[in-house]
Amino acid sequence: MKGHIAKKGDRFYVVVYIDGKPKWHSIPLPPGIKTDGKEAKKIAESYRIELLHKIDNNAYVDAKNMTFESLLNKWLDSRDLAPKTHYRYKEIIDLHLTPALGNVRLDKLQPLHIQNYYKEAQEKGRIGRKNSSRKGLSGTTVLQHHRIIHCALHQAIMWGLVTRNVADAVIPPRKEKRVLFEPTLDQIFEVFDKIKDDIIYMPSVLALSTGARRGEALGERWKDLTEFYDEESEMVCGRISIVQTLQRVPGKGLKFQPPKTPGSRRVVELPATTVIELNRHKTLQDELKTSLGDTYQDNDLICCWNDGRPIDPDYITKRFESITAQLGYPDFRFHDLRHAHATFLLAAGVDSKIIQERLGHSTVSFTLDQYSHVIPSMQHKAAVKADEIFFNRIQNGKQNMQNSDPPLEEN
Repeated sequence: MKGHIAKKGDRFYVVVYIDGKPKWHSIPLPPGIKTDGKEAKKIAESYRIELLHKIDNNAYVDAKNMTFESLLNKWLDSRDLAPKTHYRYKEIIDLHLTPALGNVRLDKLQPLHIQNYYKEAQEKGRIGRKNSSRKGLSGTTVLQHHRIIHCALHQAIMWGLVTRNVADAVIPPRKEKRVLFEPTLDQIFEVFDKIKDDIIYMPSVLALSTGARRGEALGERWKDLTEFYDEESEMVCGRISIVQTLQRVPGKGLKFQPPKTPGSRRVVELPATTVIELNRHKTLQDELKTSLGDTYQDNDLICCWNDGRPIDPDYITKRFESITAQLGYPDFRFHDLRHAHATFLLAAGVDSKIIQERLGHSTVSFTLDQYSHVIPSMQHKAAVKADEIFFNRIQNGKQNMQNSDPPLEEN
């Protein structure tokens, strides 16, 4: 079966035969390439050879018999993703995209199908849910759906299943910037007083003092901690290396994994007060280890249960929110300690590059975008500093001129 090239109107087609039946495949030509030119025929012949190669190697898929659901799952299976990311994408596909668009045949999928889905999802929430009073999805959530749809359709082009990405003709929803809860220092230490004897205390201290994410704090080991004496402050300070994170992987339980991005692998300097808390915590942990003997599960973890077992990150989140709700701060999440770390340092005038490195962000611009609400106060401090540097010097110069002897008058 060799197939052949056919021309209808202003388009080229490759015709192949599957089970004795002809299958017509439109050939995508780049803009400016005319169908009656040699270049078009060369592209068509290359496409024919590629298509026959797929058939010979059982890699051929007939887009006319493929649903959008099939494409989404085929695309997901082809990706090399972290387990948690794979689970999240699969959840979006199964709960949202498949009920809304899954039955549409791939070659029949149009921009309006996708645009209507975005509108309905933002107005009513998950498609197919029986509760009529359901809340709509945020623009940020639907934007994530758009990225999955767009990537899957782009891959479909690479596989030769479609000739264009219909998601390019759709207006994606806007990302909505989440309004962060900004705890005051008094509120933070009120919470810390409440949890000082709780298992979540030490992870909270690390989150506030280093900007660590919950999984990063729970993955810290004693061997990742280095102490040193600072002659300037005459105090024992420390550095901690963030080289692993603890995550709950669906179907596999708790797993230690590398940080989420290369930039998340970092070394963060610790305040002296945090080193004091760590040493106090180490003493208590060693006492427990001695009393439990062989039953202690030694993973070298700084933050763990009393018998050495890792703490589920979800437990930290739920426990922290339960306590803050009791104290009258229902919007205060564990992750807000990380935000507080960045906000207080920015407001204090610490260089944004240093804060980016401490948080493990990929770029300084991302850090500043996340905490743009702090910029106005920084602008005021910059103006005050400029006043001290420039304006006062000008004023002093004028004052000196006024106090100097007047020039002699010429006769």
